[in-house]
Amino acid sequence: MAENIPIHEDRVFFYTVAEISGEDLEKLGFSLGDSIDLSFSNGKTFTDVPYHNGYYVKVGGLVTVAYPGIPGISIAHNLGNGTFKEFELSEDDSVTITLHEKEKYLKEQELFSQNHSNDPNDFSSIRKRGMISIRWIMHRNQESTAETQGLRTHRLMRSSRR
Repeated sequence: MAENIPIHEDRVFFYTVAEISGEDLEKLGFSLGDSIDLSFSNGKTFTDVPYHNGYYVKVGGLVTVAYPGIPGISIAHNLGNGTFKEFELSEDDSVTITLHEKEKYLKEQELFSQNHSNDPNDFSSIRKRGMISIRWIMHRNQESTAETQGLRTHRLMRSSRR
């Protein structure tokens, strides 16, 4: 159980952010693919909510997301309205997260999960099989124009299937 976790509203998409990392939830026994219950200090409760690292639910479905590289856990509707106002929350509120059912949504997590990486070596197994081609996108005259064009080296790759 993760008790009385501070929350705030995401200022761009208006979903609720629980101020705890996915790593900290993992230390408490939670895993991606679990079903969790959410109890907010204002009295709102939600049961059987999927916990994923992406929005792997139907449009409008409620999901909690430990998105790679983003601090905090998102509590959001997939392609839906913001949850912070809908749940009538304030930044003085908090959330308690409890396990509903271990690995209930593990199949969805494994099916839809994406690995995020900027390192082409992370894709060596499929490159060796000739399935994709990955190349860094470079500016034509990178040495002289990279700084003036605001380009940073080794930041963007393109890929294609063969």
